[in-house]
Amino acid sequence: MAPFWYLRNHAVEGRRSLEAVLIRDDRRTAARAKALAGVAVMAFADADLDVSAEYAEDALALHREFGDRKGVAYSAMLLGNALGEAQPASQMARAQKLLEESVDGFREVGDVESELRAAYNLATVVSDPGRERAILEDNMRRARALGLERDESMALGALAGFARREGRTDEAVSMLARCIRIERNIGDLAWTAINLGRLAAALASGGKLVPAACLLGNAEGLREKVGLRRPLWATEINDETHTAIRAELDDARFAEAFEEGRRLTIDDAITLALDAVDRERSTLEESETSGG
Repeated sequence: MAPFWYLRNHAVEGRRSLEAVLIRDDRRTAARAKALAGVAVMAFADADLDVSAEYAEDALALHREFGDRKGVAYSAMLLGNALGEAQPASQMARAQKLLEESVDGFREVGDVESELRAAYNLATVVSDPGRERAILEDNMRRARALGLERDESMALGALAGFARREGRTDEAVSMLARCIRIERNIGDLAWTAINLGRLAAALASGGKLVPAACLLGNAEGLREKVGLRRPLWATEINDETHTAIRAELDDARFAEAFEEGRRLTIDDAITLALDAVDRERSTLEESETSGG
């Protein structure tokens, strides 16, 4: 049940159910190892990173004890994720080592989808931007070839960050629009909200402040409606975007755009972003044609 609870944003229900099971039976069994891993996922989804790391650590120890190679790869990924997301400087090296072990473990047992997921998580903790980008690009190519849309979206969304930071705003917007459409199709509301925030950041960096404010409102409305918790890095992106917009827009205009965004459907929000980019592209093309 853990993957269902995670993907459908039922982390509180899942965590409560699995913790009750762990309390009732404390025997060191393979079933307990799986339950510990499941609770680690639920705690991670609930942004309770220290607890997630504790459960993942226990799951990893049990999976090693039972010689479960896939279980070791999975719990190593969970522990690496929790340590990497919490971002304690003293633990980042261990997070990277765990995620490298996870990638290798999934590859050894032939679980390509999980290997891609672990590789994506590894990309988020490596300190070398060149290596991060190479991992993400390889993930995107492989996921697209295999028809693994969720993994394609995760890699594409992170690569859109490179495009945004390099000033390729329209490319970043197009990439993120595809991400959101994929997530809408598979019902992943958590990543939909995250990428709406990324999309707002791309628009704001390109000077499209009103549409960016609308998208921030849309992302926040979705998060509140579903009860989602954002990871730390996504919160930081949204906060930076909010600050950038407020530095340029007056209070009344920002509030109007933000509230308008809260009322928009996700599909209308995507259309708004794409229209903003298309209008700017048309303006530039007309200027170039006229010699301006």
